[in-house]
Amino acid sequence: MQKSKPAHRFEEDRDKVRFFKQRAKRARYDLSRFEPAIREIMEKSIQGTLHRGLYPFVDEPSGRSAVEEPVRAKRETSVIGRSTEWTWDSALPEVVQKPQSSVNALEKSKKRLVVFVLGGILQSEMRCAYEVSKELNCEIFIGGTSILTPSQVLKQLKEQSSMN
Repeated sequence: MQKSKPAHRFEEDRDKVRFFKQRAKRARYDLSRFEPAIREIMEKSIQGTLHRGLYPFVDEPSGRSAVEEPVRAKRETSVIGRSTEWTWDSALPEVVQKPQSSVNALEKSKKRLVVFVLGGILQSEMRCAYEVSKELNCEIFIGGTSILTPSQVLKQLKEQSSMN
Protein backbone atom coordinates (compact mmCIF):
# COMPACT_ATOMS: atom_id res chain seq x y z
CA MET A 1 0.00 0.00 0.00
CA GLN A 2 1.31 3.36 -1.02
CA LYS A 3 1.35 6.22 1.47
CA SER A 4 -0.50 9.26 0.16
CA LYS A 5 1.10 12.68 0.19
CA PRO A 6 -0.24 15.21 2.65
CA ALA A 7 -2.68 17.77 1.30
CA HIS A 8 -0.92 20.54 3.18
CA ARG A 9 2.81 20.88 3.59
CA PHE A 10 2.57 21.24 7.42
CA GLU A 11 0.20 18.34 7.85
CA GLU A 12 3.10 16.02 8.70
CA ASP A 13 4.30 18.36 11.43
CA ARG A 14 1.07 19.05 13.30
CA ASP A 15 2.87 19.08 16.62
CA LYS A 16 5.34 21.64 15.34
CA VAL A 17 2.53 23.85 14.03
CA ARG A 18 0.65 23.54 17.33
CA PHE A 19 3.83 24.49 19.24
CA PHE A 20 4.42 27.63 17.17
CA LYS A 21 0.77 28.69 17.40
CA GLN A 22 0.86 28.44 21.19
CA ARG A 23 4.17 30.28 21.27
CA ALA A 24 2.73 33.07 19.12
CA LYS A 25 -0.25 33.44 21.46
CA ARG A 26 2.02 33.80 24.50
CA ALA A 27 4.47 36.16 22.79
CA ARG A 28 4.55 39.80 23.73
CA TYR A 29 3.59 42.16 20.98
CA ASP A 30 6.81 44.17 20.92
CA LEU A 31 6.26 45.52 17.45
CA SER A 32 2.59 46.37 17.78
CA ARG A 33 3.11 49.24 20.21
CA PHE A 34 5.51 52.15 19.95
CA GLU A 35 7.97 52.33 22.84
CA PRO A 36 9.48 55.79 23.44
CA ALA A 37 13.27 56.01 23.71
CA ILE A 38 12.90 57.44 27.20
CA ARG A 39 11.88 53.97 28.44
CA GLU A 40 15.36 52.57 27.85
CA ILE A 41 16.92 55.65 29.46
CA MET A 42 14.78 55.23 32.59
CA GLU A 43 15.49 51.48 32.83
CA LYS A 44 19.25 51.93 32.44
CA SER A 45 19.29 54.80 34.93
CA ILE A 46 17.53 52.75 37.61
CA GLN A 47 19.77 49.74 36.94
CA GLY A 48 22.89 51.94 37.05
CA THR A 49 24.04 51.16 33.50
CA LEU A 50 23.32 54.55 31.92
CA HIS A 51 26.30 56.23 30.23
CA ARG A 52 27.47 58.98 32.62
CA GLY A 53 29.06 61.03 29.84
CA LEU A 54 25.85 61.32 27.84
CA TYR A 55 23.52 61.61 30.84
CA PRO A 56 25.37 63.24 33.77
CA PHE A 57 23.80 63.44 37.23
CA VAL A 58 22.65 66.82 38.49
CA ASP A 59 23.48 65.64 42.00
CA GLU A 60 25.55 62.52 42.64
CA PRO A 61 23.49 59.80 44.36
CA SER A 62 24.44 59.12 47.96
CA GLY A 63 25.66 55.69 48.94
CA ARG A 64 23.20 55.49 51.81
CA SER A 65 19.67 54.22 51.52
CA ALA A 66 16.65 56.08 52.84
CA VAL A 67 16.28 53.50 55.62
CA GLU A 68 19.70 54.34 57.06
CA GLU A 69 18.96 58.07 57.33
CA PRO A 70 16.43 57.95 60.24
CA VAL A 71 18.65 55.53 62.17
CA ARG A 72 21.66 57.82 61.71
CA ALA A 73 19.61 60.86 62.71
CA LYS A 74 18.44 59.14 65.90
CA ARG A 75 22.02 58.35 66.89
CA GLU A 76 23.16 61.93 66.31
CA THR A 77 20.48 63.50 68.52
CA SER A 78 21.27 64.12 72.14
CA VAL A 79 19.87 61.79 74.77
CA ILE A 80 17.66 63.97 76.93
CA GLY A 81 14.79 62.51 78.91
CA ARG A 82 12.22 65.11 77.92
CA SER A 83 11.56 66.82 74.65
CA THR A 84 11.27 70.58 74.60
CA GLU A 85 8.64 70.48 71.87
CA TRP A 86 5.18 69.04 72.36
CA THR A 87 3.71 66.80 69.62
CA TRP A 88 0.38 65.09 69.09
CA ASP A 89 2.14 61.72 68.95
CA SER A 90 3.25 62.09 72.56
CA ALA A 91 -0.31 62.95 73.63
CA LEU A 92 -1.93 59.93 71.99
CA PRO A 93 -2.00 56.60 73.81
CA GLU A 94 0.19 53.85 72.36
CA VAL A 95 -2.87 51.94 71.12
CA VAL A 96 -3.89 54.81 68.84
CA GLN A 97 -0.40 55.57 67.50
CA LYS A 98 0.57 54.02 64.19
CA PRO A 99 3.13 51.24 64.48
CA GLN A 100 6.29 51.59 62.40
CA SER A 101 6.06 48.74 59.95
CA SER A 102 8.66 47.21 57.71
CA VAL A 103 6.43 48.12 54.76
CA ASN A 104 7.10 51.82 55.43
CA ALA A 105 10.82 51.11 55.58
CA LEU A 106 10.65 49.30 52.24
CA GLU A 107 8.70 52.16 50.67
CA LYS A 108 11.36 54.62 51.86
CA SER A 109 14.19 52.48 50.50
CA LYS A 110 12.85 52.45 46.92
CA LYS A 111 15.04 54.06 44.29
CA ARG A 112 13.74 57.36 42.97
CA LEU A 113 14.26 58.86 39.54
CA VAL A 114 13.25 62.36 38.45
CA VAL A 115 12.90 62.86 34.69
CA PHE A 116 12.25 66.31 33.23
CA VAL A 117 11.85 66.70 29.48
CA LEU A 118 12.41 70.11 27.91
CA GLY A 119 9.85 70.79 25.21
CA GLY A 120 7.10 68.68 26.72
CA ILE A 121 6.22 65.05 27.27
CA LEU A 122 3.78 62.73 25.58
CA GLN A 123 1.23 60.48 27.23
CA SER A 124 3.13 57.43 25.95
CA GLU A 125 6.21 58.63 27.86
CA MET A 126 4.13 58.99 31.02
CA ARG A 127 2.78 55.47 30.46
CA CYS A 128 6.34 54.15 30.11
CA ALA A 129 7.34 55.82 33.39
CA TYR A 130 4.45 54.06 35.13
CA GLU A 131 5.31 50.68 33.57
CA VAL A 132 9.02 50.94 34.40
CA SER A 133 8.24 51.95 37.99
CA LYS A 134 6.04 48.86 38.41
CA GLU A 135 8.50 46.50 36.69
CA LEU A 136 11.60 47.67 38.58
CA ASN A 137 9.85 48.52 41.89
CA CYS A 138 11.00 52.14 42.01
CA GLU A 139 9.50 55.62 42.04
CA ILE A 140 9.70 57.67 38.85
CA PHE A 141 8.64 61.29 38.76
CA ILE A 142 8.25 62.49 35.19
CA GLY A 143 7.49 65.98 34.02
CA GLY A 144 8.14 68.47 31.31
CA THR A 145 7.51 71.99 30.16
CA SER A 146 4.09 70.81 28.92
CA ILE A 147 2.04 67.70 28.23
CA LEU A 148 1.71 67.37 24.48
CA THR A 149 -1.19 65.87 22.56
CA PRO A 150 -0.65 64.22 19.16
CA SER A 151 -2.17 67.21 17.36
CA GLN A 152 0.21 69.58 19.17
CA VAL A 153 3.20 67.44 18.15
CA LEU A 154 2.10 67.50 14.50
CA LYS A 155 1.59 71.25 14.69
CA GLN A 156 5.10 71.75 16.08
CA LEU A 157 6.59 69.52 13.38
CA LYS A 158 4.74 71.48 10.70
CA GLU A 159 6.07 74.76 12.11
CA GLN A 160 9.63 73.37 12.16
CA SER A 161 9.42 72.19 8.56
CA SER A 162 8.10 75.57 7.37
CA MET A 163 11.02 77.35 9.07
CA ASN A 164 13.56 75.23 7.20
